[in-house]
Amino acid sequence: MATKSQSLELTIRNAKGVKGETNVISCGAGLELWVTINQSGQTAKRWNLRYTDANGKRQKARIGSYPELSLAKARAEAEDLKASAKSGVNVAKAKAKEKRPQIQNTRTFESVATAWLNKKTPEWDDAHAKRQKERLVGNIFPAFGDVDINAVSMEHIDNALAVVIERGARETAQRICSILINVFEYADLMGFMENPVIINRLTRYRKEMPKPTTKRHLYKEMSEGEIGVLLKSLEEFKGRWTLQTGVALRLAPYVMLRPLEICEAEWEEIDLNAAEWCIPAARMKMSRDHIVPLPRQAVELFLEIRPFSGANKYVFPSPRKHNAPISTASLLQAIRRIGYASTKEEGNSFCTHGFRGMASTTLNQHPRFQHLKEDWIEFQLAHAQKDRIRAAYNILTPRSYLDERRAMVQSYADFLDELKTKS
Repeated sequence: MATKSQSLELTIRNAKGVKGETNVISCGAGLELWVTINQSGQTAKRWNLRYTDANGKRQKARIGSYPELSLAKARAEAEDLKASAKSGVNVAKAKAKEKRPQIQNTRTFESVATAWLNKKTPEWDDAHAKRQKERLVGNIFPAFGDVDINAVSMEHIDNALAVVIERGARETAQRICSILINVFEYADLMGFMENPVIINRLTRYRKEMPKPTTKRHLYKEMSEGEIGVLLKSLEEFKGRWTLQTGVALRLAPYVMLRPLEICEAEWEEIDLNAAEWCIPAARMKMSRDHIVPLPRQAVELFLEIRPFSGANKYVFPSPRKHNAPISTASLLQAIRRIGYASTKEEGNSFCTHGFRGMASTTLNQHPRFQHLKEDWIEFQLAHAQKDRIRAAYNILTPRSYLDERRAMVQSYADFLDELKTKS
């Protein structure tokens, strides 16, 4: 014979809602099951508790739905809530707060900034979008990304930007400040800001930020002997580094590319039969496709590393991170370890980007290369045309001046090898 509890369980399970009506099933001790028809036309069953609070007033609280919360669990929950109510807890408010935990974090600075990024990204090229995101992810989100957008103070911002300024990246700090202004303006436009005064304060703050120091040249002119010693050192010390770093550093003088463009090289970009490196616009600073004719020396270096990384996406895969290339920092650290400092004051100074300056200075000034045209050199370095009017009419493609550039890079590579041999 079914017990009273089993009979109640059966009644609850079989209860059907009636449109426009609420069927209340009393389960004892103030616990009730309300049976209705929801907007989808289906039966909905919700647990409600009637109880007396610490002040002796009758109250009501919704505590869950059936069958997610069974009769036994609903009774246990009801007893806990009645005990809490007697101790002074506002049960109705506590249960309502439990139902909206996700709302608590929808307006953090990070969530609003991410929404702004998603809105702006389609307007930007891939490289710019990546830089904007990295500036926030690397400098701002760790500092106050989890703070409510309306609770972010100038102190939060000042502390975060002070870290950037202290490491000498003043220009980056100013760019980040501009991003913050844009994020807060977006938040105000969307109606998220309770008091947008922080936008005006940030604008004034940016004017008072330390100005970027005058950029020191990425390349100080080196004599032929000094260039030879540097190239010889890269060859002699290659065994100290990973194969990726050693090949990338020895490749840099021959291809005249920016360090990041070298580090992120992909095998699908390299055509060794044609001796060409075709880099898509998304990877280039000037956001245009670029073809690099490869001298014989560069082809040999790609052949040297192909048995090691040929099956990988990247020519220079990271030894630590899966499916990622080596970083530009690894190249710079390798140069530092063989005695080249970061500033003139510290001694022999050179950085990875200096290979581009070395190429430009040599090709423009050395008597051996006086027959070269400036356009060939600038195009090989993937620089934008200085004359905008001329650029509008002189339409260039990735294969522009390709034959001239091919002869130029081979002649330059041979010249570098001569200097290395003489050293």
